[in-house]
Amino acid sequence: MIVIAKIMKINYSGENNITTMKNSSLKETEDCILLIHENYKIIFTKKDAGNFSFQQPFIDENLTTNSRKKFFEKFEIPSKNVYNPILEHGSKYFLADKPLNIDACYKNSQIGIGDAVLVLKPDLYGMITFADCIPLALLNRKANICAAIHLGWRGVIDLAILKMISAWNKIYNVSNVDWEAIIGPSIFANNFEVQSDFIENLNKSNRSMTKFLINIENKYYFNNRVALSTTLQDIGIYSCFQLDIDTFSDSRFSSYRKEKPYNITQALLVTMIK
Repeated sequence: MIVIAKIMKINYSGENNITTMKNSSLKETEDCILLIHENYKIIFTKKDAGNFSFQQPFIDENLTTNSRKKFFEKFEIPSKNVYNPILEHGSKYFLADKPLNIDACYKNSQIGIGDAVLVLKPDLYGMITFADCIPLALLNRKANICAAIHLGWRGVIDLAILKMISAWNKIYNVSNVDWEAIIGPSIFANNFEVQSDFIENLNKSNRSMTKFLINIENKYYFNNRVALSTTLQDIGIYSCFQLDIDTFSDSRFSSYRKEKPYNITQALLVTMIK
């Protein structure tokens, strides 16, 4: 196994103990990080794989099409099995229950507005894109389902993940403790400086999230990753792992904050293996 990131299991006490996930393999290729866990496959593409989002106004959509085609062919991902929503920073989601009649390599394949895909059948893929926002994979072996979720700071402070999990628990007769969470590469707190308007919004929308603000020499930073992991732990999702990779400082990834408006977007793909 190529050790390219620390996978941490975050204890409820707040102490971080480095551990490896049981029954898992983690490896890095030139264009992605691939995690196989039980019967789940989780892929985080890297900058070298090219742009994956059609929502980038400064990137020719043909380049995005070519990036997707090349990657899907290399990793034998059927392009009509990929569910790819238009991201909005909310709690809407889609269910992947059958192959689509559209090819995910093209712009018209975007299935609608949403920030998550819940996968119900093997060999179907939920795909979201990210630059500095958090790509989150959720796995549930009891129900044999998994999800690819996009969470920016808006989604984190609005508790979008709780709305999704609550709905899924009711539909599939599972509970919070049945979920496993894998937090992918995203921007770290020391590179996520925020201004007064962000803090004002935080106070108005979810005051409890102000505890994740960090004051360093009269500059404020927001710890989006810890805010999310704490939210998950508070509802009983203790099996929470993270790839310790900062998209802002790690050259393997593109960062919106560092490279906007010409940044590219990476992709998270989540599926179940037969």
